[in-house]
Amino acid sequence: MRGATMERILITGLACLLFWGCQQPSDVQLTQDEYETDLEVRSVVVPDTNVVVSSVDSSAILPGDQLDFRAFFLVNNVTIDAGQAKTSFSYARVFVADYAMRFMGRTIGYHGVDLGTVRLNGELMLKVPHMVMLKRSPQPDSLLFSGVEYLKDLTGLYEPDHLYQWSVMGPGLGNVSQAIRSPDKLVVHSPAGGSVLSREKDLVLLWTGARGKLSIIISTFDPWSRRTRPLLELRSRTNSGRALLPAKLLRQLPRTSRYYLFTFILANRNDTIVLQQFTGKVVAQAASIYNSYVELL
Repeated sequence: MRGATMERILITGLACLLFWGCQQPSDVQLTQDEYETDLEVRSVVVPDTNVVVSSVDSSAILPGDQLDFRAFFLVNNVTIDAGQAKTSFSYARVFVADYAMRFMGRTIGYHGVDLGTVRLNGELMLKVPHMVMLKRSPQPDSLLFSGVEYLKDLTGLYEPDHLYQWSVMGPGLGNVSQAIRSPDKLVVHSPAGGSVLSREKDLVLLWTGARGKLSIIISTFDPWSRRTRPLLELRSRTNSGRALLPAKLLRQLPRTSRYYLFTFILANRNDTIVLQQFTGKVVAQAASIYNSYVELL
């Protein structure tokens, strides 16, 4: 009984961490003819919406995809490197949305379907209320609950290169089985957390970890509110463990912020899943996420 209570406390903290990192992102206007890099560089763009999305640095799902997909089967291992002692946590999440939640004629989120019993590798996942943020500036934001989602704390239990399989039994989707293999362990060597970087110098990115697609999200970071705002997605064409980020590109990042977050994501993903009793788009993903907090001068 005591173990179950502790798991609920951990899951509640995890749900809040995923949720409160949210913020609507905006794009950076790139002039790509001014630089050369072995990375594919894209602005992170999200449609004009009132739906608050989860933070990329903990979810490994871009804002546009969070709005596009309606069902998520996720396993994530997250490392936080702020320049002192590194911390990490791991979790699994299942969320299936049906109807939209609306407030004064605008969509603010989606109701979570009760799937019945959800297990991950035979272990029961915890059913928790699904949280939706209602932003009402200049009034205080409100936290609403609509339906459910499923979470499991995997901290200390997550394994790289491991098959994770969900089994669902209940009225929501019927009997469903989904599986995904986790990628290799991801370690970022540059930029190291706590680094002070210059916009006037090329930045060499170094990492280890294969068996997955590698992408890097550059976000602004507010150290007081702890909010992040994703700006750029960098995709490694070959995942060679090394890439060059030119100074010309760094100079295009907003000078209104000096604190940035480099989120490295090594992921295996299946977004072609078809469920018989569900018409929305479904994604299953296992990701190793490494967050390096830096200062950019």
